Amino acid sequence: MRPSFPIAEESFIIYAAKQLKAAGIPSPALDARLLLAYILKLPMEKIISGDFSLNETQKEEYRKLILRRKNREPVSHIIGIREFWGMEFKVTKDTLDPRPDSETLIETALHYFPLYCHSSAGGDPYSRVEEIHNRPSQPVVMDSRLRGNDTLRELRILDLGTGTGCLLLSLLKEFPHSSGFAVDISAAALIVAKENSVKHGLCERAKFISGCWGEGLAEKFDLIVSNPPYIKKSELESLAPEVAFHEPEIALDGGDDGLACYRQIMPDIARLLKPDGIALLEIGQGQDLENIIKENNLSLLSKHNDLAGITRCLALKLQ
Repeated sequence: MRPSFPIAEESFIIYAAKQLKAAGIPSPALDARLLLAYILKLPMEKIISGDFSLNETQKEEYRKLILRRKNREPVSHIIGIREFWGMEFKVTKDTLDPRPDSETLIETALHYFPLYCHSSAGGDPYSRVEEIHNRPSQPVVMDSRLRGNDTLRELRILDLGTGTGCLLLSLLKEFPHSSGFAVDISAAALIVAKENSVKHGLCERAKFISGCWGEGLAEKFDLIVSNPPYIKKSELESLAPEVAFHEPEIALDGGDDGLACYRQIMPDIARLLKPDGIALLEIGQGQDLENIIKENNLSLLSKHNDLAGITRCLALKLQ
């Protein structure tokens, strides 16, 4: 049954938000505005101020989108876009949605490689990541060689399990003297990642490879990043419907204990990391990778919290 909206245009968002709230949508007002902004191709400022009008075709389209959202289809899938690190990324049912939690990896990379940052970061190369110091987290041990290096060599980056390409492409944007590889086992995801690289003008510096983690790669990298699947198999069905029914299970399922992919990926990291390189891994809340790290001749450099204060990123180096 389609939503029936009142005639008055100024009531559209309020009425749509009430319908979404009744359906259990966590952010009904925001979602109602986002969907209307998408239909009208207007900035959110105009939607919030009420500076808009709809024709009958747009009203009908809005009804359809609200119904899709009521059925727990993510807004990002409806509009085909998700923002990450200030950049818009195309998303589909074949990719994991980029999330703010994963931005912790970008922040940590900026911390460890401050002299490679884009000039837009400001005069002080360390100012861009100053906020990281203010979060409760294990102190960072900076590589003194990197701090003292006045000549920028090319930074080589590897993104394992790239999905939309958000990690690699955000890093390439921040580090202009960089290039890298992005690997994914999903051919459909790689198509999306390539499209995102073209959209952001980074396709010349990014190479996309179909494969299982680091298999077949031989080059050594300065920086390796990965957000592997880390949800326990038994917990998949309890995820929010937006995730459980609309995001690829292959990008979520971390096996019985949530650590299966880390066991697969860690030997590749140890093999592909340069002697002075750093690997950054996203982890789930409360996950302990200490034994897996040690078994692969790696050392934990530091832990980094997300904005909620949860340990979200581990920085590793070779022993």
